[in-house]
Amino acid sequence: MTVPSEIKAAGGGKGKGLFASEMIKKGSLVMSLNAGNVGIFKDGATWRKFVATLPRETACNFIEWCWIQEIIPEEGNEDDIRNGLTIFCAFDESSLMNAAWGYGEEAN
Repeated sequence: MTVPSEIKAAGGGKGKGLFASEMIKKGSLVMSLNAGNVGIFKDGATWRKFVATLPRETACNFIEWCWIQEIIPEEGNEDDIRNGLTIFCAFDESSLMNAAWGYGEEAN
């Protein structure tokens, strides 16, 4: 995370959540793929093989911490392994970060 945050109960039976511990200026970067906290897989077979090595409960959590994203190559970074369709997995508290959409609430 690139902003001060804390993990605490989300309330309402939602489990744990990640909360900013101070106001965040609109447009601020809150997570970075350059912080060494994200695993990178370039194909589904490699990702599945890795998940299969994990204990069952860890594998279930790990799956929730992953997302697929297409990274557009930036000038000067054409050789970045993250370019193109990539599976990312968060290995820090950012795995608890989500949006408020779907609950009739606005992100705050």
